[in-house]
Amino acid sequence: MSSAWMHNNNVNTLIVTVDEKEYLVYYKTVSSVIPKLVEEIQTGKRITYKDVNEEISSIPNDMKFEEITKYMISKLQGR
Repeated sequence: MSSAWMHNNNVNTLIVTVDEKEYLVYYKTVSSVIPKLVEEIQTGKRITYKDVNEEISSIPNDMKFEEITKYMISKLQGR
């Protein structure tokens, strides 16, 4: 994704390392911080917030970003 597109859509990125694999997290910062897309850098496998939206509805709002990111990564890992 281009930096212009990311800037216009208020999207930021974060690199997260879990079990010696790196994941690129795209997240929006409008009204609340929500990971919109998580991509495993080595394989290019992706999962979107929409893919897990119903499954994560019970996560409390105060821990949402961290918990949703962890959940999305675990889904990419096949857990």
